[in-house]
Amino acid sequence: MIIRRAVFRLTVRYSLIILGAIALFAIGVAVYVAFAFEVQLPEASASEEAIDRANTALRVGLIACFVVLALLVPPLSYLLARSTLVPVRENLEAQQRFVDDASHELRTPLAVAQGELELSLMQPRTPEQYRETIEDALEALAELGTLTGDLLLLARTDRLEDGAESVSFHDLAQRAVLALSPDSRQRVTVQASTKHSMQCVPDLLTRAISNLLENALKFSPQDTQVMIAITRSDQQNGGTRITVTDSGIGMSEFEASQAFDRFWRADAARRTPGHGIGLSIVKRIAEYHGGSVALRSAPGVGTRAIIELPRSQNS
Repeated sequence: MIIRRAVFRLTVRYSLIILGAIALFAIGVAVYVAFAFEVQLPEASASEEAIDRANTALRVGLIACFVVLALLVPPLSYLLARSTLVPVRENLEAQQRFVDDASHELRTPLAVAQGELELSLMQPRTPEQYRETIEDALEALAELGTLTGDLLLLARTDRLEDGAESVSFHDLAQRAVLALSPDSRQRVTVQASTKHSMQCVPDLLTRAISNLLENALKFSPQDTQVMIAITRSDQQNGGTRITVTDSGIGMSEFEASQAFDRFWRADAARRTPGHGIGLSIVKRIAEYHGGSVALRSAPGVGTRAIIELPRSQNS
């Protein structure tokens, strides 16, 4: 409805502007020609009657052209208004999808917490049972808090935060590993130099790397290792390359192309906990640092996630 009204208003505005300009041009031509006939032509060269007929024919021609243009300009203005509002329409549709998906994801932990608390009030329970209920509710609320923070991070379009500092490759990798659970840390192999460093927002980049590690661990067999490597990029412009490699279930080419979309999850991933926004956050953080992220994957072989950061991030 908003887009439709905007298209109508722009169509009217464009039509009035174009037709007004044409009308002013036609009036200018008519005045100029009439003045030229009256001033420049001597009386012997043409009779006043002939000049009047010429002026009349000119005015009729200009009016006819204006009428034709008045019929053509509105549809052309409508097409122009629609093409002008295409980016706005796409942005609004994306926002609506984001709101719909976010509301759906937010309902789940809220429903869990509410259900646990309501059940605890239906009948008397032992202190241990009340404690278990409260713990379940707190766990759901903690998930809600994390999800809310992730959604706010994705929704922001301005600079996420300042506070860039120099951090060594090894320290950055260790921060990401320490963000994992103790059991998961044992399955991560780190390859990062202590000699090289980079300028970044450590908390954000740590979050991006830990998200990649969590995904790799989640979709890999328990007896396999996941490797994180932070090295100098071999591209011509230099920079930093962060690579997380696993030997898990992998993805098809189509799934890899869709993996960074918000709330999108592959069919094989729907059996595991998650909301489908982890990779979206990785992409957001990589772009904030001026870089990019890509996936190299094949079903049954594994996945390699690569974050490329520009040379300006190195110190």
